[in-house]
Amino acid sequence: MDPKKLEVTKKVARFVVETDTSDIPPIIYEHAKVAFQDWFAVTMAGKDDSLVLKLLQLSNLMGGNEHATVLGHDVKINVCTAALINASASHVLDYDDTIFVGSIPIHPTATLFPSVLALSEWKEFSGKDLLTAYIVGFKVGAFVGECTDAEHYESGWHATSTFGHLASAAACANLLKLDEKQTVHALGIAGTQACGLKIVFGTMCKSLHAGRAAQHGLEAALLAQDGFTSAEDILEGPAGFFQLFQGEVKEDALSGLGKTWNIERLAQKYHASAG
Repeated sequence: MDPKKLEVTKKVARFVVETDTSDIPPIIYEHAKVAFQDWFAVTMAGKDDSLVLKLLQLSNLMGGNEHATVLGHDVKINVCTAALINASASHVLDYDDTIFVGSIPIHPTATLFPSVLALSEWKEFSGKDLLTAYIVGFKVGAFVGECTDAEHYESGWHATSTFGHLASAAACANLLKLDEKQTVHALGIAGTQACGLKIVFGTMCKSLHAGRAAQHGLEAALLAQDGFTSAEDILEGPAGFFQLFQGEVKEDALSGLGKTWNIERLAQKYHASAG
């Protein structure tokens, strides 16, 4: 079937908009709570890494509003930079959780909780709202991964970042209660910024990838809320995400939106490793 006729991006956006707490089984929330505890722990462990301190120094240099907390530093900065720094801190030690989508390892929580936590602190959303947004964003990231071949990772893209941009945007769109069109645009804004090259593994830039995914996803949702536009077929369109990043629309993955959640296969680590 013609991917354009499937209107994949719109269907993903509809899932993001229409999913609420009553649609998600209680056991899925329990998995999300474990993920949050693990993420918080690894973030606190990485909070004093030199790359985190450099990002914090850059934030101090730039200045800005005090929206959200940099974990472990007793300081508040603007919401998007808080997401950047906390996400980078949580990925820096390689202890953040892993899920394999197909044969591709991704670290979804490092790109999700930093954005929704910063946004929740700023806008005073509830813990249940935060967890719901995380679960929705997690599923969107997993869906994108299921539609993307191993060639994506093998050709040099860092999937934590590429998938994470879209996952973070979806989570923040859910949290902000964007409508379907705004969510489509949020996905487009995030999708056009999706990047991250594996050549930088072993440097500070690897952790920066997770940070940028969290930051850009949050920024995308905020921009879309204000009427900022983007392509409405960022996933399936000609020269869109799937075509450029070695993917294709898989109808079984699409039909799983709202029915399966993937988070049951999320694994926490005993060792600092890729997975």
